Amino acid sequence: MNDLRDLRETLHSHADLHDTASTTRAAAIHDRVRGVRRRRRAVVGGAVVAAVAAIAVGLNLPDSGDKPEPANGLDAPSTIKSLGYTYELESTTTHEHRATVKIPRSDQPVLVAWGTAVGADDPVRVDTRDGEPFTSADDAFKDFYIVHPGHTATISVSGAEGDVSLATYSLGAARPRGVTKDRITFRSDVEAWNLVEARIGDLGAHEVTFDVKIPTDGMVRLASLCMGLPKGLWVNTSIDGRGQEFGNSSTCDDSGFDPAAGSYTVTHWGSFGKPGDKVRVRMWVSRSMEGEEPVDAADLADLRLGQAFYTAPNGDVDAALAGFVPDPVVESGGRTWRQTQSFMTSGTDDVVQKVNGAGPHLVMVNYRSPVIATFRFAADGREIQEFMGDKGSGGFGEFLIPLDSKSLRLEIGSGGSDRTRTAVGIYERVD
Repeated sequence: MNDLRDLRETLHSHADLHDTASTTRAAAIHDRVRGVRRRRRAVVGGAVVAAVAAIAVGLNLPDSGDKPEPANGLDAPSTIKSLGYTYELESTTTHEHRATVKIPRSDQPVLVAWGTAVGADDPVRVDTRDGEPFTSADDAFKDFYIVHPGHTATISVSGAEGDVSLATYSLGAARPRGVTKDRITFRSDVEAWNLVEARIGDLGAHEVTFDVKIPTDGMVRLASLCMGLPKGLWVNTSIDGRGQEFGNSSTCDDSGFDPAAGSYTVTHWGSFGKPGDKVRVRMWVSRSMEGEEPVDAADLADLRLGQAFYTAPNGDVDAALAGFVPDPVVESGGRTWRQTQSFMTSGTDDVVQKVNGAGPHLVMVNYRSPVIATFRFAADGREIQEFMGDKGSGGFGEFLIPLDSKSLRLEIGSGGSDRTRTAVGIYERVD
């Protein structure tokens, strides 16, 4: 594997990264990049966590009667959009100075937004328990936090002069553009990538097969959907008869929501053929890796398979990979962020970068180092993040620079060497 592209092996990784390490990938494919986009907790000048799932049912949310009422003078909007999905208002709760809502574990996502009384324009503090507190300075109900399926959350908003209101939302029936089946959607646009072709299998179907026409000689992003695979079975993917990826039940754990934002692989279209060629894609279940043994349909009642191919037509992703910088566009916290600044370092000298604009600003980092290194970041002299990087190539980030910060400082702490290289991308929110 090309070490220049190895840096993306853990791109977007964070302390709680869930990788598909037990997945075996075919040695025939070279120069591929593995990205695991866990459902994000990180971020916004308020917004945090990527969306994941379907419609909220049976949540222990504050009882607001048949219809949600305005939150003590603050009218929560009836819907909020995030990455093409629409969330619908379920309930509101209001308290003086500080409001808290508890979200129980569910297989559905819940979006929580907040607002303060009219005239209370100061930023508020948002605590989520599963991450560092952050400051929200947007207008009422413009910032939000999305609770992932399978997770619980306690969200508190404080610091307002008067009343604080929290509004909870469930995912509505409308879906973004793309390929949709049974409320599962491969979106037409994900970050800088555009959908080329996708298939979603029927519930319980043990195989998905379709053809893809290679559009270019650039990069391709492969996103998969796998849920409900029983223990002891394997799911396999081949392209033109060549094995690409294999996994067992421990890696078949998608929620069914927004699968293209989950784990993915990036490689060259040239790995599969020339522009204009058609290749056959097959995803199937077997009793052994790449096996063809029949599987009892009764064992697959909850199985769902799917596969999607994305391309980046403007070449930004190709340039980013070749140039060692983080992606030009990322999705985080249910928002889209575009890179507006970047800088690179070699060795262990401190670097200070001016930050343009008031923010919010998101930071992503790639590195390559022959030894373990500690990376520390400070905004206007105050330390805000510290990461430990293993030797080799990797990435981390999705942290916010405090609002109105003028500078970002990178310090290579313990470890590192004159061959340690670091690339930092600074992003602004575009939606």
